[in-house]
Amino acid sequence: MRRSAFGWASRPSPFFALLAALSISMGCQKEETTAPTPDPIPVTPLDTSAIVDIEADSSGMTAIEVCIEEPNGLTCGRQKGSKEVFEASSDGEKVPLEFQLVAEGSDAFEAGAFVGKLTGDAAGKVIAVSWDGDAAFEATLPAPFEITEPAIAAVFSLATDTITVKWAPSGEPDIIEWSYSAKCSNGNWSAPGGIEDDVGELVMPPEGFTNLPPDGCSITIEMGRRRKGTVDTTTMREGFISAAQVRSATFTVKP
Repeated sequence: MRRSAFGWASRPSPFFALLAALSISMGCQKEETTAPTPDPIPVTPLDTSAIVDIEADSSGMTAIEVCIEEPNGLTCGRQKGSKEVFEASSDGEKVPLEFQLVAEGSDAFEAGAFVGKLTGDAAGKVIAVSWDGDAAFEATLPAPFEITEPAIAAVFSLATDTITVKWAPSGEPDIIEWSYSAKCSNGNWSAPGGIEDDVGELVMPPEGFTNLPPDGCSITIEMGRRRKGTVDTTTMREGFISAAQVRSATFTVKP
């Protein structure tokens, strides 16, 4: 998935990509297709920049993750002994974002991200993130959605079926990012999906499913409707922020 966080689409959140890298996994990857719209979360060029990822998943809560990229841009974290303070706010509610350590990293750097949650996940919810007391980032949650197809517990055959995923488009210039994972009798794997315009339908390429056992695999697709936010230009802070509604569906795919 996208470079965002708590979830998934074509480029994973830097923080949770780091979590995945620290575990041993086996996988099947397919090549990412050319996206009709640009990835909304670019790698930011400055050492002091931050990537802010906001996600709501219909739980009634909205999760916020702030990634300060280390100098090589590969992981999130902070300099040991640093005192960065991040706070998220919306509709009068304020939540400090606590640093969640993942690994010690180098002598000067510790890997992790600043995380927290706000109540509410409605469309149009505006979330601001301050950095050391300065107004720095702001984003608005797009409209929530539900995956209407495939139906719950649907079963597909690669030999005869087209795997089509449907939802109601928002009518806004948002994007849909997606990724998927499999649980199979011969092992589990995950794969990137892509980035699509929010048109309400996508077809999962059959070549993304290889070496399926005869009994098939349980497939979970995760989708995020994502909207770019803004960086306050009066504060000298650098970075990128976006907000997403994230949903998932599970079905079976057989050879």
